[in-house]
Amino acid sequence: MPSEFLTIEQAATFLNVSNITLKRYLRENLIPSSKQNGQPLIDKAALERYKAINDQFKR
Repeated sequence: MPSEFLTIEQAATFLNVSNITLKRYLRENLIPSSKQNGQPLIDKAALERYKAINDQFKR
């Protein structure tokens, strides 16, 4: 099954954070990304894993 990739804006909305915060996560390698035409694309599966782990720490 092919992976689904999200833009910065879509990924930020998915995580309920600002675009700036998401860019910091990418810069700090908290969430992996790849680039296509110079724009970062984030694998939705990686976001779901990050969100699941992050939600465990919020409890």
